[in-house]
Amino acid sequence: MKKLIPILITSKHLYGFIGCIVLTLCLILSNTSFAQKQKLLVSGKIAIDDGKPAGTVIKIEKDGTHWKNVSVGENGRFTIGLEYQFDYILSFEKKKYVTKKISISTKLPPDVKIDEGYDPFQFNINLFKQYEGVNTVVFNQPVGIIKYSSKKDDFDFDTDYTKSIQSEISKAESEVEVKKNEEKEQQKQEQLANNLNKANNTANNDANKAKAKQDEDSKNKVKPKAENDNKNIQNAGKSTNEEYQAMLKAKAENDARKRNEAQAKSEEDKRRLAEAKAKQEEEMRKAKAAGKLKSYLASIYPNGITIEKSKDDRKESNRYIVNRDSLANEYIEVIHSWGGKYYFKNGETISNIIFKKETKPIGVEPVYIKNE
Repeated sequence: MKKLIPILITSKHLYGFIGCIVLTLCLILSNTSFAQKQKLLVSGKIAIDDGKPAGTVIKIEKDGTHWKNVSVGENGRFTIGLEYQFDYILSFEKKKYVTKKISISTKLPPDVKIDEGYDPFQFNINLFKQYEGVNTVVFNQPVGIIKYSSKKDDFDFDTDYTKSIQSEISKAESEVEVKKNEEKEQQKQEQLANNLNKANNTANNDANKAKAKQDEDSKNKVKPKAENDNKNIQNAGKSTNEEYQAMLKAKAENDARKRNEAQAKSEEDKRRLAEAKAKQEEEMRKAKAAGKLKSYLASIYPNGITIEKSKDDRKESNRYIVNRDSLANEYIEVIHSWGGKYYFKNGETISNIIFKKETKPIGVEPVYIKNE
């Protein structure tokens, strides 16, 4: 039988062993951190018009070749690590929705080092339904390009590219909005018709049940003292049934009339609002054409700064009317859900710096805010 030889582990050996473990962990963490810095992280959130993000797939091309797919969960959030020095196309796809693409180039100039890496780049994407008859050819190309900017020493959207396709994107989005409203109106009318049919069916069923109960009660009754009494009972039952049917029918018709009146009033309000807005826009157009836009705006807006805000699923628009010394300028800020920002002064494109400088209140200048 072999004897076991005891091994004495001294504190010196133990500390050496622990030191090896710590060194190994440091190397692993260091390599992991270095690997993360070798990738540009892009993240964001997907919004689905009248739907949920679940089922959305991000198909990624790397230098023109399919690389991988990324599935999106219920919260719509995504984070993707892209290696540097490659060109990527991210296609955001969901069944029955228009696909949108984002082009991302992680290529850097030779003199730029990536030892420290770059902060994650964030953007949001909104997908809307595919409607028959709507021209969506513009979305065959990327809706945005992200690349390195030597001016910022960081990654940013190519605003020149975005401006070149903005009018086509806006046109397609407007057509989609019209189709969306038409679809909602059709669904509303179908629901009204279904409610009316349901009310009529309920009235008929209740009337039939009442008649059946009356017939059953008549069979169980003792013979009437006279035929005249029996006739009176039948007539009374018939009258009650007819009155009940008439009451239910009148109620259904009254409910339908109220719904139609409410709908007509809503449509009339929309029409009047659209006419007023169109009239104001036409007056502004004429004033601008005649070179009198500033004085015209000054005549209908108070002194100070008036901010008119509007927002939908795809963009946020903020209109600033700056009225000073009886002359007013119109500034418009447009913020798209996918990250693009544009600024205009009296219809002409301006920079963010000029916009913020000229729309900033002076002293105790009053500011009025209106939400559409």
